[in-house]
Amino acid sequence: MTRIISLLLAVSLLAACSRSQTAPAADHAHSPYTCVHETDHLPAIESQADQLYRYGKYLENKLSSRPGDLTLDRFTEIARYYRLAAAYGDYRANLALIDLLYQVKDDGYDNVSTPSRKQREDESARLLRQLVAENIPAGFDRQGGFASQEWNLPAALSYYRKAADLGNPHAQFEAAEMLNPSTIIGTTVKATREDAEVADSLYRCAAEQGYGDAISTIGRALLQDGKRNEAIQVFHRGIAKGDVGSASALEDLFAEQQKSSKGTSADAERVSRYEAIRIFLIDHRNAGATLPDVEKIVPLPPAPLPAWNGTFQWALDNATANANPPDKPSEQLVQQLSRDKHLDPHTGLLPV
Repeated sequence: MTRIISLLLAVSLLAACSRSQTAPAADHAHSPYTCVHETDHLPAIESQADQLYRYGKYLENKLSSRPGDLTLDRFTEIARYYRLAAAYGDYRANLALIDLLYQVKDDGYDNVSTPSRKQREDESARLLRQLVAENIPAGFDRQGGFASQEWNLPAALSYYRKAADLGNPHAQFEAAEMLNPSTIIGTTVKATREDAEVADSLYRCAAEQGYGDAISTIGRALLQDGKRNEAIQVFHRGIAKGDVGSASALEDLFAEQQKSSKGTSADAERVSRYEAIRIFLIDHRNAGATLPDVEKIVPLPPAPLPAWNGTFQWALDNATANANPPDKPSEQLVQQLSRDKHLDPHTGLLPV
């Protein structure tokens, strides 16, 4: 039921935004693509906004994944920090708040449209308009996602291409999928051979920025072309970036080798480690886990496998970070920043 409500909220958000936003020109989506990195198009963040965002994120990370754990009271506690940070131009807080608005649910019956739910829909639409107005790449990427949910594929492709032109790696991947004649979605939009060249550029750019799905897509394409060694190198880099698909691919490849006449006892251990990596990355996917220590866990042959105690550096670093929470913004600071933006310091919203 929560999933249905989230979808309804997303559709309502798209409808609200579509009344005031026009999709970029569709023809441009098929133009040749030159790689752009997102970091070149993101604004600097003020230190006070950063402090607000980090503390809000800390509070959100403390929530469990149990349904209903995000009550309205807990939502308001977290949202006030995100709202204030977003009011001072922190696009990360804006995006985090949009995601949080999808998760919160009222205490009443799910199918009842309550005033607070309507307020959250309006707030989400306003936040997305702010992202687009500030030319934040993820704003156009989100619009592409909402258009795709409505199956408005021309608009989705236009928004994704706009975000890709600003360097958003997720949008680069989604646009590539839509321009790839070999995918189902590419077939649906009637992608051409000329589009395939644009798609290749988009895939490579997203992979260059460490986007896992793009990396594993390139690796699979190399496998299909019979370039096994090159594919293995690509998948290896994908694991370092936290890509589950790359870990799964290498697990399968070395499992096949283990069963062949070329298999060795080291291959069995290698497969076991890839399995452990795959499970770890799945379990921590939502937290953005990476594997910078992949060379210390499972270097590619002919390098021998080193001793490994089953731990991951990302997990150790994350545990240390969680044990040392960020400084809580003082109430004096919250009051001052709220007053300067004419916001309610208890909620981060405009006073009613």
